[in-house]
Amino acid sequence: MPGSQVRNNDTATMTTQPARTTERLQERLVDKSPLPLRKRARVRGSPRSGPQDNTMTTQPARTAQQLQERLRDLVPRYAVVLHNDDVNEMGHVVNSLLKSVPALSRQRAEEIMMEAHNTGRAVVIVCPLEPAELYRDRLQGFKLTATLEKA
Repeated sequence: MPGSQVRNNDTATMTTQPARTTERLQERLVDKSPLPLRKRARVRGSPRSGPQDNTMTTQPARTAQQLQERLRDLVPRYAVVLHNDDVNEMGHVVNSLLKSVPALSRQRAEEIMMEAHNTGRAVVIVCPLEPAELYRDRLQGFKLTATLEKA
């Protein structure tokens, strides 16, 4: 079978292609006829499918408040409550709060300590059960009185 030689630029070696394939490509180039294209499957409601197929239904957009309420329903929240005692000094309470609950700033820790001192109790943080238990246990590790309440 006669073949034509094609030079491969990368390896600088000579390879042969069947003459028939080369002839077909040349004929198509001369005729400028397009190669046959595969038909694309149209998806209902896609932008290309036209105006007659716009039958997709959409759900109403939920607001951030609705999503937060749904999240609260799925993951119950608990309040870590710090109780006042006459044993621990104020500086120790603030430092214990900062070490136990990393999300607190020094100013917020001081506010919590003063609220517990003045009213007898203060909410430290409201969060899901597992972190709440961890924070309560840490505070109790510093000899502070802390409890959990369902928020």
